[in-house]
Amino acid sequence: MSVPSDARGEPERSATADSSASWFAEDLPGLLQRSLEVHPDGVYWMDTANRFIYVNQAACDALGYTRDELLGMPLVAVNAGATPEAMARVWEQLRSVGSYCRESVHRRKDGSLFPVEIMATYVRVDDREYNCGYARDISARRRAEESLRESEERYRALADALPQVVFETDRSGRLTYANRIAFEVFGYSTDELEGGLYAVDMVDPTEQERVSSGIECVLAGSPRSQGSEYLGRRKDGSTFPVAIYSTPLLREGEVMGIRGIIIDMTKARQAEAEHARLRTQLFQAQRAEAVGALAGGIAHDFNNLLAAILMQLEMLPLEHDLTPGMVASVREIRESADRAAALTHQLLTFSRRQPIRRSAFDLNMVIAELR
Repeated sequence: MSVPSDARGEPERSATADSSASWFAEDLPGLLQRSLEVHPDGVYWMDTANRFIYVNQAACDALGYTRDELLGMPLVAVNAGATPEAMARVWEQLRSVGSYCRESVHRRKDGSLFPVEIMATYVRVDDREYNCGYARDISARRRAEESLRESEERYRALADALPQVVFETDRSGRLTYANRIAFEVFGYSTDELEGGLYAVDMVDPTEQERVSSGIECVLAGSPRSQGSEYLGRRKDGSTFPVAIYSTPLLREGEVMGIRGIIIDMTKARQAEAEHARLRTQLFQAQRAEAVGALAGGIAHDFNNLLAAILMQLEMLPLEHDLTPGMVASVREIRESADRAAALTHQLLTFSRRQPIRRSAFDLNMVIAELR
């Protein structure tokens, strides 16, 4: 859209605009006063004697005085900190810098106190000096700050009571908070944390690239991690297995860093190793039990066969006339059968089918019998 211009190429001023500007200039004092009156913060004009020469309605409402009561009143009546010495420093700053800003406390007519944020401007008209100040009631902000402080204290107390490491970092990965157990687990001091420690310092160098990649994913808005396992590294260089769970650290909707917990997996890994060892033992025991059952079955059947052989050996001398050589052979067969019966008994004992009986024997005799 083209803008009308005059012969010099400059935008033409409409009659309406000229009229509005003229009216505004004529009514400027009234407009300025009206803007001060409707301002939501308390507005105060003071002379060099630190007495009120103008206050708006918001100032009257905040302090509980009427306008007539406030006009001419010294500032120290509503601000105990506005001593002559303090105000001398304020005026010195106003004259040198042109403005002054700080938090203070105002006293109402009923004696109650409330926090304010003061913003003052230096105004000079001819040889007269004025302090034009705005006082904003920050009670709600203080309550919010106190609530936040209490919430953070509860969070810190809870974090310190946990047996796991709790940490926070900024966007660069620098640690900004760690709970009590973190210093015990990793061996660092609070001074070292304040001096500058990074999340990658908590893991083995071989894992640092993977940790950095994980931090970038969390900062990019990835969902909460389900727990990634790394090789943690203590200050003394020793390593141990850890699982890290992390989530974006948000402030007013903006990702400021990450917050997470680190779980020492050493005991879990030891428990897994013990569980594997016990499983192996159980398998071996089950296999031995199966072998024992098989051996017991074989021994039981073999024992029945030996019983028949021994019975026939007992009957031979009664039914036949044996030569001395045959008698010696039968005796040898009988002794071998007895040893076989003893071996069968041992197999049955191994398979838990016979009770264990302890007895003393002559080792030399046993060796002689085997020759």
